[in-house]
Amino acid sequence: MRVSLIGRVTVEFEDGVLDETQLLGRQGRLFFAYLVAEHARPVPRDELAEALWGETPPATWEKALTVLASKLRRVLARHGVDDPSVLTAAFGCYRIELPEGAWVDVLEAASAADEAERTLGEGNADRARERALLASSLLQRAFLPGEDGAWVEAKRRDLTDIRERALAVLVDANLRAGGAAEAVSAAEQLVALAPLRESGYRRLMEAHAAAGNRAEALDVYEQCRQLLADELGAYPSPETDAIYRGLLEIPTAEGSVAASTPETPLAAPPPLRRSRRRMATIVLAGLVVALVLAGAAFTLSDDGGENLPPLQAVQSPACSAPRYDGPGSPQLLIAADLALQPGFLETTTPMVNAMMLALERREYTAGSYRVGLQVCNSARDGNPNDERSCTSSARRYVASPSVIGIVGPYTSGCAVFQIPILNAAPGGAVPIVSPSATYVGLTRPLEGSDFGEPESYYPTGERNFARVIPADDVQAAAGAVVARDLDVERVHVVDIGDPPSGLFVDAFLRAARRLGIVVAGRSTWDLEPTSTPQIVDAIARSGADGVFLGVPSVPSSVGLLTELHERLRPDIQVMAPEVFDPETALLAGPAAEGMAITQPGPSSESLPAEGKEFVSAYAAKFGEEPTRFALMAAQATDVMLDAIAQSDGTRASASRSLFGTSVPNGILGSFLITPTGDTTLNAVAVQRIVDGKVTTTSTVDVPDALVRP
Repeated sequence: MRVSLIGRVTVEFEDGVLDETQLLGRQGRLFFAYLVAEHARPVPRDELAEALWGETPPATWEKALTVLASKLRRVLARHGVDDPSVLTAAFGCYRIELPEGAWVDVLEAASAADEAERTLGEGNADRARERALLASSLLQRAFLPGEDGAWVEAKRRDLTDIRERALAVLVDANLRAGGAAEAVSAAEQLVALAPLRESGYRRLMEAHAAAGNRAEALDVYEQCRQLLADELGAYPSPETDAIYRGLLEIPTAEGSVAASTPETPLAAPPPLRRSRRRMATIVLAGLVVALVLAGAAFTLSDDGGENLPPLQAVQSPACSAPRYDGPGSPQLLIAADLALQPGFLETTTPMVNAMMLALERREYTAGSYRVGLQVCNSARDGNPNDERSCTSSARRYVASPSVIGIVGPYTSGCAVFQIPILNAAPGGAVPIVSPSATYVGLTRPLEGSDFGEPESYYPTGERNFARVIPADDVQAAAGAVVARDLDVERVHVVDIGDPPSGLFVDAFLRAARRLGIVVAGRSTWDLEPTSTPQIVDAIARSGADGVFLGVPSVPSSVGLLTELHERLRPDIQVMAPEVFDPETALLAGPAAEGMAITQPGPSSESLPAEGKEFVSAYAAKFGEEPTRFALMAAQATDVMLDAIAQSDGTRASASRSLFGTSVPNGILGSFLITPTGDTTLNAVAVQRIVDGKVTTTSTVDVPDALVRP
C-alpha cells in the first residue's frame, strides 16, 4: 500500500490505484489526508472538524465525521484493507494506522531526512547523499494543492523545513564526497527555498569556492548582504562574514577557501523556521537562564577523560552553553529539556536554578564521571507541545554524543514525540527523567485504551523514560481521598470532553467507588459561559454533596465557581486537580472559599530532612524558596546522576541503571523507580482556600490499591 499526499492524493493497492476523486469528495480527501499525515496519532473529533470545515463547521459535523469514517472503511475494504484496527474511533478521537509495510510519501521524506542527518554525522556521506536526495525529490511538489486551510499551510511549512534540512545535508555530503557541482545545485535550491536564511548562502559560497569559482562565491555574499539590508535592515552574521573574509584573503591555488573546507562543513541550519523576532525571543530566554545561573560559560575542552571522546555539546540557538563549575572539564552532559519562553519562564527558571544547585551539591560528578548541564528550549511559538520543536530537540540530543541523559521534557505532550526518538538512538537509548510529565500512558497502559500505549513509545522494546512526579491517576486518586476526608458521600464529576480530562476523571471515579463514594452524576462542560447554567442544573438535580471539577483554569471557570456557590447548598465540597490554578480560583472570591486543589508531589511542610536542607540552600543562593516544580527538577537531576554513576559512561548503560534506582532520603523522600518508570512515592499535596488565601493543608499518600485498574 503506497499513499501519496504530495501533489494529487492517490492510494496504490495490489489490485489497482485509488484516485482522490474516489475518496468521498473534498471532505473525504481531507479526512483521509489529515489522519494519514498525523501517522497513528489519535486526533480529537473537534480538531478534525476544524481541519475539514474551518472555524464554522456545520451543525451536524459529528454525524458527518461518522459518515465519512464509515464510507472510508468501505472504500478501503474493497481493496483488501478490511482490518478494523486501520481506522479506529475511541475516546472522542479518530486514528488511522496503516498496515505494516505501508509507504506514505510525507512520512518517507521525513524519515529519509532524519537518516540523512544521522548518517552524515556518522561519516557516511554516500548514504547521507542518497537519503537527502530522496527527501528533497519527494517534496518538490505542493502538499494538497488547491487547499488553503490553516492545518494545510502548517503542514506545508513542516514539509518545507524537512526539505531545507535535506538540501543542507545534500550540500554537505556532496562537499565531503568531492561533488562540488552537485553541492552548488543543492545550495542554489536551498537559497531559493529560504532566501532569508543565511546558512543557505554560506553553503552556496562554500560550494562555489570548492568548485573553484571564487568570484561566484563573492557574488553570493553580496546578494546575501543586499537582501538582508533591504528586507530586514540587518547585516550578515559573523559566520557569514568569516567565509567572506577567507575568500578575500586566503584563496588556495585551486581557488577554494582555507577557512571552510568539505572536511569541516558548516553546521546544519536550525530545523525550525523562525522569524528574527522569534529568534530574539529564544535568545532572550537563553539570556535569562544564563543570568539566573550566573557565571561565565566555560570553553569546551578536549581533555574529557581516559575512556570518553572529547566533549561534543548540542549545537543549537535553542540551547545554552554547557554549564559546569567542577574541577577540570566535563566529560558528559545532561540536557535540560524545558519551555524557555515568556509565559513559562516563571516556572522553568526556578527549575533550572534547582538543577544547577543539585549538580553543585554533587560537585558536578556522577560516580567517576564529571557532568555538566546544557539547558535547551523545546517550546515553539508559546506551545510546549509543538511536534516539530520537540522532535527536533530530541534529534539534536541524539546527534550530540556527549549528551548522556535528558532531564525533562516539561510536558507529556512533548514526551510522546521525544521518547521514541531517544529510545531508538544509535548505540543505545538515551535515558530520560521528567520532573513534570504526568500522562499515565507514557509508562503504563490506560484502562479501555486501544492506542498501544506505552509500547508504542519504545520501539526497541526497552524502557528509557522515568519520572519523579506522581502520574495523573495517582493525583486523581488523591482527589478521591480528599473527597472521603471531607465526608463527601455523593460526588458529581465534570470533565471537558477531551481524552486527557476524561481519563483523569475516570481515574478519580475508579478510586472514589473503591472508597465507597457514590457517583451521583457526570457532566461534560464545553468551557463556554452560556453552558454553565446547564452544568450547575445537572449537579443540583443529582443531589451531590461534592463536586469534582476536572476542568482547567480559564476565565469561564471563575463564573462556574460563582454559579455553583449561588445555586447549590452552602456546605457542598468543591475539589479540583492542579490544572485548576488556585490563583484563578481566588478570583471567584467567596465562591472559592473551602475549595480543595491537589498538586502532585509532597508539600514543602512534609519534605524530609534532605528536602528541607535543599530548600534552605536554594533560598540562600537565590533569595527565595524553590517552587514545587523546582524541587521535582532537582530530584530528577539527582536520579539521573545516580543512574550515570552506576553506568559505564554510555547511554544504554545509564538507561538500564535508571530502572530499579533506589533513592533513600532524597529531596522528595524515599522511593524507587519502578520497572515501568514510575516513582513509588505517591505523595500529593492538598491546598485549600481558607479566608481568601491558598493554604497547604496536608499531603496524601495514595495507596497503590486505589491506582491499579
